[in-house]
Amino acid sequence: MVIEKLIRRNIRVVTRRYNFDKKLKIFLSKNSKQIVYSYKTNNTMKSVEVVSEEERIAWRQRAQELRLHKKDRPKYYPFNIDEWEEKGKEIVYKYNIQLQELNKKRKQVEEEFNVRNQLRLVTDIELKKQQLKQEQEEKARLNEKRNETRRKNKLEREKNQVNPRRSSRIANGLKQKEMIAAEALLSLKNARF
Repeated sequence: MVIEKLIRRNIRVVTRRYNFDKKLKIFLSKNSKQIVYSYKTNNTMKSVEVVSEEERIAWRQRAQELRLHKKDRPKYYPFNIDEWEEKGKEIVYKYNIQLQELNKKRKQVEEEFNVRNQLRLVTDIELKKQQLKQEQEEKARLNEKRNETRRKNKLEREKNQVNPRRSSRIANGLKQKEMIAAEALLSLKNARF
């Protein structure tokens, strides 16, 4: 029955070797530390991932059962080959369902773990913000104190500052120059053109 369907679709059928893992895809997972097996048969079964240890164990059991099933092929050949193929599909289907359940459990655990980590990150961020605020307030207080002491010191310096003594010669020279400049301005004002 299965072979007839394959022949109708113009798919070459090799009766000596029947590979159940034709649609097996092996790729590296996102963190590239683990190999993920994704298996999909036709369009009826969902693809599964093999990442955790339990999933690997189930995958190994599946592979072992398929190997044993492959060895039983001569018992079914040539008249009951369809029955043999159906048994192989049942094995694949059984383990696919088991792996789907394991995938669901693993993803739930990962989601819970991610939620906890996100909460922890949020609290850490809030604590850091509070610490930064406290540090900024402390710096502002210190800056205010510094500015106050600087102002006080400046005022004290201005109060205590004594004008330097100038010689009478320089003072008289400055007065004479001022007088000359004032006379020049007055003469310009009174000048008639």
